[in-house]
Amino acid sequence: MPSAILVLACGSLAGYAQEGAAYNRVEEAAQQNGRQLQYRGMLQEHAAPSLPDPAVFSPQDRIALHFVEQGQAALNQEDFHRARIFFERAVNIAPLQPYGYYFLGRATFAQGDAHQALVFLLKAELALPEENADWMAKTKCLQGMIHEDLGEYGEARLSYQRCLEISPQSLRAMSGLARLPDESEP
Repeated sequence: MPSAILVLACGSLAGYAQEGAAYNRVEEAAQQNGRQLQYRGMLQEHAAPSLPDPAVFSPQDRIALHFVEQGQAALNQEDFHRARIFFERAVNIAPLQPYGYYFLGRATFAQGDAHQALVFLLKAELALPEENADWMAKTKCLQGMIHEDLGEYGEARLSYQRCLEISPQSLRAMSGLARLPDESEP
């Protein structure tokens, strides 16, 4: 299971999975009431990147994206086992699509297998196109969190720094870097 560092950092990994949907609901409610949220940038920081429009994909990729969406719903309900099944189906159908790997990494980490989660996130990173900065930043930040949880502070620092290169306003990466011990400490 994730360590206390990760739990303190984001409440829980399940909370990390649910934040995007929760913040989007808060934003929608505020808009319906005719109010603009003051901290819109913070909401964007925590929201999961949107999945691409399925219309731009092949039929096979659309099916895989559908499984990713079903997996996200299971992840939001903290049903990690069911979520993994959907993400694994997505990866089997479209092995070059990064989204199944990203969420498979999140679900795997939530189940306590940090090393396997890093493997899935690396696959997501390698499959992400360069212009997909939001997804790359989230991937690097999650890699940083996992490395931090494992006590691999040098790797965590590199991942958080890479996230900040891509997304300089990432509060999650900034707080991750602030939590890490100084490089001079053993």
